[in-house]
Amino acid sequence: MVLTILFYFSLPFARPKEFLQKGEGFYLTNEHSTTIHDEFMPIWVKVKPIERPKEKIEVIEGQAQIENFRDMGRKIEFKTNSVVPAIVRVNTLYYPGWRVLVDEKIAPFSFENERGVIEIPVEKGEHQILIEFKETPFRMFANIISLVSFILIGGFLIKRRKFK
Repeated sequence: MVLTILFYFSLPFARPKEFLQKGEGFYLTNEHSTTIHDEFMPIWVKVKPIERPKEKIEVIEGQAQIENFRDMGRKIEFKTNSVVPAIVRVNTLYYPGWRVLVDEKIAPFSFENERGVIEIPVEKGEHQILIEFKETPFRMFANIISLVSFILIGGFLIKRRKFK
């Protein structure tokens, strides 16, 4: 009976007072995250970003048009159309696991620039570009170790409970 009364009187305190709608971009930058000491900043970034880039994709050399741009977090897609070779910069920090496909073929790219972002050389003509983040073999191995450990600890706790 006492628990029911306590539960009833605690309900008004269980609801949030207000909701903050910050939007996804608020948390995806270094501006408003826990990275105040750059703990997630790759070591190859020489100039730390102080603001979000104005454009996600920009042509830094040559001339090219960017069309059909889609950013899905772990996958970025767009088309280029150029009359001369160009270099396209994708303002996404490189981490091991990113790969670039140009016309469905793995293509070379660079991240050895002062901002540590992905730069893709593109030949003249029309090209479909896909940039995707995949697990590296090391990360996959670490994930498997974590999963096996979780299962073993869970099994141990269940087994221990049965014998008490």
